[in-house]
Amino acid sequence: MKNAKKRIMILQALFLVLTALQMTSCDSGLEIVGLEIVQYPSRTEYPVEFNEELDMYGCIILIRTRDGHERKALFVDTSWATISHEIDFSLPGEHEVFIYWGDVQRIGSFTVQVVPSDS
Repeated sequence: MKNAKKRIMILQALFLVLTALQMTSCDSGLEIVGLEIVQYPSRTEYPVEFNEELDMYGCIILIRTRDGHERKALFVDTSWATISHEIDFSLPGEHEVFIYWGDVQRIGSFTVQVVPSDS
């Protein structure tokens, strides 16, 4: 009887270890290893004195995972990214906008034009 209980406990422990290993290997395959901009936002021209956030609609990001899969995603949720620029909307000109994954890894950039407003 003691041997049967001991075998069951060993099998349960082995099952838990194998399950944990399987879950760990699944998670590492989903790890993001690369991001890039494959389509720029629809709007890249803004009038002088524009006072809203940049419109990222239409921006598509290619996501690569460790397991080799690629997926395109519409850039709508910016909680995972940092958008950085030094645009002075009071002056016409061309400006670079950078997108970072978090605060560190640069995904890419695109150019924005600030143009005189039609008065």
